[in-house]
Amino acid sequence: MKLSSLQGLLNKTVSPEDFVSEISAEVSEYQSLIGKGGVVPIRVTEDSDVTITRSSIKLLCSLYASSKLSQFELAYVADGMQLAEQVEFVDSWVADSVAEFTDPEINGPFTLERASEIVSESGA
Repeated sequence: MKLSSLQGLLNKTVSPEDFVSEISAEVSEYQSLIGKGGVVPIRVTEDSDVTITRSSIKLLCSLYASSKLSQFELAYVADGMQLAEQVEFVDSWVADSVAEFTDPEINGPFTLERASEIVSESGA
């Protein structure tokens, strides 16, 4: 995953379909290995600085709730954001939200109900 593509998704200059298409091979590998133990590769090209805001979280949840991002795509993106040195979270709520998205085998599934809850939260 290129951080510049993630930034484009968050800025709405890259369509969700194009973004998903770009990361599809990585997510397929991720999905096939998750839950089997061992190392699951997360590939991040740090070609841009990205700041994750509350609006970013709401957008990602909205894309998930509308089936434009799958649970595994969302988890892969979240893992990539957590690993990248060029990604900054504006506050602890944002960082905690990203952590909720990660690794459904460990954290349990991130539900559509939870995504909708985050999208509708005022002040978030």
